[in-house]
Amino acid sequence: EVVIAATNLIPRLKAFLDSPARGRFFRGKGTLSASNQFTVFDMGGLGDDKHLKRCVVFFVLNRLATLVKDLPGRKIAFVDEAHALLEDDQAEKALEGLSLKGRSSGLGLWLVLQSINKMAALAAGRVMLNQAAWMILLAQKESELGQAIEGGLLAEYANDPFFVKSLADV
Repeated sequence: EVVIAATNLIPRLKAFLDSPARGRFFRGKGTLSASNQFTVFDMGGLGDDKHLKRCVVFFVLNRLATLVKDLPGRKIAFVDEAHALLEDDQAEKALEGLSLKGRSSGLGLWLVLQSINKMAALAAGRVMLNQAAWMILLAQKESELGQAIEGGLLAEYANDPFFVKSLADV
């Protein structure tokens, strides 16, 4: 079955790589380096091609997980607009895996998103919230905070009126 699957995959990958719209993102020399102290992946140039974005995200996350494992010391990865990744089943699982495996490699994964409640509504988001040692909440709608407290996301201090008021004042 593995040989048949690989044989079927070859023409599909070739068509993908030969595509004028998608192929250019996979040709050329890769610049992802474990020796760089700071690397930014900007997905904005990929346009609205969801399939292309999935492939690139999968590749980047997979490569990042491999590099992180071999790098000594503590590392941090920021994922901006993480809600877009968490809404994709495959990317969600990849982020969850990176979150769980990254901890043993000294990786801190910071997800930047607009709604803690939307994250908690997804299975992988809930796992990552439960694993999080820190959460930084910036300006939130009062209803959003109320829902997070009632839903148990901020349960540790939910009965502390000062904590609740402080959250609402941000």
